[in-house]
Amino acid sequence: MTKSEIQETKEPGTKDAFWHYINPVCLAVGLVGMAMHFEVDLFDLGMYGLGLWGVTGALGLPKKGATK
Repeated sequence: MTKSEIQETKEPGTKDAFWHYINPVCLAVGLVGMAMHFEVDLFDLGMYGLGLWGVTGALGLPKKGATK
């Protein structure tokens, strides 16, 4: 694969705003804060997060055209 094939193409003039990048960070901090408040084991929370990340990543593959 060449570098141009790996990069996603966007419409000219469209660019992700700062809010698109900070939103997941705020969500993660909020979830960890709630887990600490309710005394949830952070290792379990991390494993659930990685599992869900894998599932949602796999579900997003057909939308990107990575699978047939």
